[in-house]
Amino acid sequence: MQKTISIKGMSCQNCVKRINKIIAKEAQTSEINVNLDTGQATFRYEPKRTDLDAIMNGIKEFGFEIVETE
Repeated sequence: MQKTISIKGMSCQNCVKRINKIIAKEAQTSEINVNLDTGQATFRYEPKRTDLDAIMNGIKEFGFEIVETE
């Protein structure tokens, strides 16, 4: 399944790298695209193996705000 979220608060490539690492760890996937220009992250995950709340909470812990888009 694919998920796209809007993330507020990204200001640099280090933010992109951090979000990418969080998603990769929690979703156990390498199919991730975090885009600084659009403020969105799109990733693939297996709903039976992945807890979306854990991904969202991991991103929020670093001070980013999430607006789900799809």
